[in-house]
Amino acid sequence: MSFRRWGICLLLAVLPLASSRLIADELPSWTAIGPDGGVAGALAVSPALPDWIFAGLQQGYGIFRSTDRGRSWGAAADTFGRFVVDLSIDADGKAFYAAADDALLKSTDGGALWPALDARRGYTLVRAHPRKAAIVFAVRKGHLLRSTNGGVTRTIVQGPQGVAAVAFAVMDRRTVAYAGGSNGFWRSTDDGRSWTSSNPDLPFTPHVESIAVDASDPGVVYIGLLRQSPKGLFKSTDGGITWRLSQRGLQVNGQVPPVLDLAVDRTDPSIVYANVEGELFRSVNGGRDWSRPGPRLPGLSITDLETTGYGVLAATLAGVFLSADHGLTWSLRTHQMVATSITGLAIDNQAPARLYAGDALVGVFKTTSRGRPWLRLKDIQESYDWYRPLQVDPTDSSVVYAGVNDGIAKSVDGGRHWTVHSGLSCLAPFRIALDPREPSRLYAAGLLHCLLGLNSCVFYRSLDAGETWQCIGIAAQFSGVAPLAIDPFTSAVYAQDLSGNLLRSTDQGATWTLVRERLFASSFAASPLVEGTLWAGKLSAVERSRDGGATWRSFGTGLPAPELVVGLAPDPVDPAMIYAATELSGVFKSTDAGETWRLAGIWSPYALYQGGLLVDPRDPTIVYAGTDSLGVLRLDQRGN
Repeated sequence: MSFRRWGICLLLAVLPLASSRLIADELPSWTAIGPDGGVAGALAVSPALPDWIFAGLQQGYGIFRSTDRGRSWGAAADTFGRFVVDLSIDADGKAFYAAADDALLKSTDGGALWPALDARRGYTLVRAHPRKAAIVFAVRKGHLLRSTNGGVTRTIVQGPQGVAAVAFAVMDRRTVAYAGGSNGFWRSTDDGRSWTSSNPDLPFTPHVESIAVDASDPGVVYIGLLRQSPKGLFKSTDGGITWRLSQRGLQVNGQVPPVLDLAVDRTDPSIVYANVEGELFRSVNGGRDWSRPGPRLPGLSITDLETTGYGVLAATLAGVFLSADHGLTWSLRTHQMVATSITGLAIDNQAPARLYAGDALVGVFKTTSRGRPWLRLKDIQESYDWYRPLQVDPTDSSVVYAGVNDGIAKSVDGGRHWTVHSGLSCLAPFRIALDPREPSRLYAAGLLHCLLGLNSCVFYRSLDAGETWQCIGIAAQFSGVAPLAIDPFTSAVYAQDLSGNLLRSTDQGATWTLVRERLFASSFAASPLVEGTLWAGKLSAVERSRDGGATWRSFGTGLPAPELVVGLAPDPVDPAMIYAATELSGVFKSTDAGETWRLAGIWSPYALYQGGLLVDPRDPTIVYAGTDSLGVLRLDQRGN
């Protein structure tokens, strides 16, 4: 996705959705408060300005720029929503190129704005010539394109097919271009006008996925193969004319996997880095022997590698990391890079309240200051995939729960350490609910992530604070992603079945009674202040019951149509105030218990509501909302 004009601080600015200046003047704005991070898919370092780093994101703002080696970042507004897969910078450091999911982009103002050179889909790679700024190569739908006017026009070149990698060897009097793809390795000595196949020592019809060139010795070229046998890595010392296998030690689980990316160290060319299915391998003897240089990089899977004079950069699913010691240790460089996708929010009742936010890929974060700074909490075993619905024990703020595949992770020290309590077989939990009257009672519901039958469980309960779990609903009966709520006065559990019927249990899920036929609620909430008051979000409406679900009334005045109400949050102090979130238009507020609605604050057009709607228990004028691409947004209504 993308960001906004360079120089506008994401921390402070969220652009208005409303077109009316009067509305904008009357309403406060939602503010993006982090946490930092996001799925980084591409990196580029300016050869002319080595402290400048560009990162391509695959959610949120598409392109971020750092001018201080990644210590802080800003973003390009006009790339929001773009899935950026590759970046390149020309020889002069004046033109910047990006291959996005829907366009080929170019910036000539230092990365502030990125107009499209070609607004078509299918671009996967872009490379600027290292000496001749007018020459640019791009790959669209596997075809190698060449431009001689800075990318304005492009023509398909003959030879390489299914192209996955392009690199250059800069020699004294000439530049050799290399391309690799589904029909092997190719060379060009005339700046890409014509290409020659160079595969005599390679496996039959090799699929070349990655290329790296030693800048200190341009004849040394490394390539990684994808599918053919033997997979792995080959090295050439004569500019790609002849090859030898160079992959001893390059194994995962006893097999040589595809080498997705390669990079040669800028300060010591005997050190070569390889991205092997998302893991980092390193050779310190020019590719003869390989090993993992240390513990797995703490940013989950690697997506891109880039070497600089001050270290090696890795783009990962958690953001950008820098290693200054050749890959032994890493530091996260994501300050003000806000592109997290929030799947869970939770808050305790301390003063000030501790806010927890979960991103399914980046991790769980905590802040004690209603925003920055955020602390990234220690993750549990990497073998677990986190879905990260979050809950905090209302009676003990040190106890935090998070959903993981096949279980619930529990922390008893505010998120510093986690223990996984399994027992949710094949379940990816999307909902967690605690009984406010008896927090040792937990409920978890979700979807099956492996192939099981309709008698498989999608709805569980725990009566011992998550230590053990029992099935209370199978896939043939319950919707595992439907709203789940608990009445704070009676401990009654509300859930929705596959037919959209609202069910209630007064015996911890042992038996269920029908409350409302075909409600088809997209969100659900029980009032913490008025017994028997329930709300259900639907398409462009909120229904309310004053008698525990026996009768319902529907209200929609002020809500956008046609949009589902996907989040509800009652105010903890005012029984007549409740907030409702729609996916596209943001959060709405009612001061008459849901009968009429108005926009609560100016919502960012760059984000979709996704992962949680909370009212601060210590200061109900503050509301938090999780988004798909801008982290957590905060609305401060003091004075409004």
